[in-house]
This record gives sequence, C-alpha cells and structure tokens, in this order.
Amino acid sequence: MFNSLGNVFLFLIWPLFILLSAGVFIKGWRVYRLTKDALVGRITKALIYTILVDISSLGVIYILYLLNRQGQSEGDYFLFAVLGVWFIVFIWSLGTLTRAQAELKGIVEQKK
Repeated sequence: MFNSLGNVFLFLIWPLFILLSAGVFIKGWRVYRLTKDALVGRITKALIYTILVDISSLGVIYILYLLNRQGQSEGDYFLFAVLGVWFIVFIWSLGTLTRAQAELKGIVEQKK
C-alpha cells in the first residue's frame, strides 16, 4: 500500500510529530497558566491550538494522499520539503515557548 517514503512518514515522522505536539502543548499550557489573565496568555493559547490543528491537518492530509495514490510520485519529495520547513518552524515555536516560560517564571518570582 505505502512505498518507502510513505512508511517513513507513517512510522517515523508522524509519531515524532505527535510527541513534539504533546511537548508544545505542555510548554504552552505552562506559559498560559502564568499569564492566563493577560493578553500574552490568550495569544499563547491561540498559538498552541493553531500549532496542534496544523500538525493534525497536515498529517491527516498526507496519510489520505498516501492511501489514495498508486506508486511513488514526484509530489512525495515536495511534501517532505514542506514537512521539513514545518518542522523547523515547529522547533522554533517550541524554543520560543521555552524561553517565554523561563522569562515569565522570573517575572512572577520577582513579584512575590
């Protein structure tokens, strides 16, 4: 049913994205808890939901694409390029949330 690129996506990349999505959700939730009453908290909440919807949509569309085609096509390489760019942005978002959490913890501790 799947070719080798499809198998790589299905058994390696998709589970990795699920784990990273869980990490982004946890980090984002921690930032949100620190700032839920402020504008930053609402923006963080929207960012997290957007990232999770993006990864889920991208994965589902790609799996449906793999299921509804025959053989390997040139589109596979384009999709992996898109996944690569998305992955870089995803890691950047995770890093931004990590830095925001550390900065906000420092601000909250100073106010105590």
